[in-house]
Amino acid sequence: MKILVAGASGVIGRALIPMLVQKGHEVVGLIRNPEHAESLKKSWSFIRPSGCI
Repeated sequence: MKILVAGASGVIGRALIPMLVQKGHEVVGLIRNPEHAESLKKSWSFIRPSGCI
């Protein structure tokens, strides 16, 4: 299933997205501040800039 998570860099998004990916879902996370994406690159295998969705 394709799932969009708004607030991906927040407390809930950081916990929810890995669980969804582990269960086989295709997840897109929205992050308002590009600086927050840098910290997520360590734990997520795929991040693309916000203008690419």
